[in-house]
Amino acid sequence: MTDETGPETDLEKQLEEIEQGIKAPELPDFDDNFEGKLAEIEQRSRARKKLARAEHDFAFREERGKERYNDTGKSLATGVGIAYAIMGCPIAGFALGWAINRESGGPIGLMVGVVFAIIFVVIVLGRDKK
Repeated sequence: MTDETGPETDLEKQLEEIEQGIKAPELPDFDDNFEGKLAEIEQRSRARKKLARAEHDFAFREERGKERYNDTGKSLATGVGIAYAIMGCPIAGFALGWAINRESGGPIGLMVGVVFAIIFVVIVLGRDKK
């Protein structure tokens, strides 16, 4: 048997000593209650997300409700304006035509009054659509 004590074996011994010194330390055992703590943290996280989502939805619905309320008021005002235009203009046109007929003595006044009333209603309805 040959005993090798040359520089190669010394180098190998030094490498082995270095490897043993570099070994990773042993990890401590996890808590027995680790799974329970993890589940509790996840549950709190889900509750926070649900709360944040609820707050966002509430703020969105509140803002949308304000817009809807404003739109309702505008729609109501538009509807009343259209109703007055449809009802009031022909009556005013009839009154204007009747006054023209009375002064001139001819039947053309009613026609002129009604035509002016219809033109005014069309203008008012066109303005409300914008």
